[in-house]
Amino acid sequence: ASSRLYFRVNFADGSRRILMDDEGCRNKIREFAELSDFFRRHGIHTPQVFAADFEHGFLLLEDLGDATFTRLLDKGVNEEYLYTLATEALIKIVAVTERPDCCRELTRQRLIDDICFFADWYFPMAAGYSLTEKQRRQFVDLVAAKADMAYKVPNRIVLWDYHVDNIMLPDFCWHCAVIDFQDALWGPLTYDIMSLLEDARREVSPAVVRKMKERFLQSLPEVSAEDFADSFAFL
Repeated sequence: ASSRLYFRVNFADGSRRILMDDEGCRNKIREFAELSDFFRRHGIHTPQVFAADFEHGFLLLEDLGDATFTRLLDKGVNEEYLYTLATEALIKIVAVTERPDCCRELTRQRLIDDICFFADWYFPMAAGYSLTEKQRRQFVDLVAAKADMAYKVPNRIVLWDYHVDNIMLPDFCWHCAVIDFQDALWGPLTYDIMSLLEDARREVSPAVVRKMKERFLQSLPEVSAEDFADSFAFL
């Protein structure tokens, strides 16, 4: 879904890099570079940026290999093991209370607008007809009345696209690396754990979902189980 292209560069000394080519400079590669450095300073593994040409849309990146969590799961690697690694990375991220300069706020209105994709795009496709203006207003009012539930937990960095296609297990590492974060926002800390466990791309076993939610919540002594559940449920 992106215009970015990736090339593996093999050097004579045996080292490798990844060249990201952002055709037309349509993606947030400045934010990618800024956030990669920010996360690495906080002990979160993201691709190191070795060189950048923002004017022409090029980044030279650390090569993390090919082992996305999607590929590992398809090969039969233990689901609970991988989701534990992914959850531990999120625990590190939500422990960071500093807000990066490039992270805009994930506002209540942004959440409502995103949910309206259901009313404006999915419903007409599925039903064969569009909602009337009155029906759409009723839908938005119902969503808006509950939107504050999302903010019953503190705001932290929200990666916004945290799922198994965007998490990797680099060679010789016991922890995971995150590769998609340029659209990060500042919003409810439940968003990414919800995105990971409620992923539309695959069914996560109920036992793993329960264990990961418990593991994540245990790292947040300032958040009650009820507030966590409400925020997670709304998102």
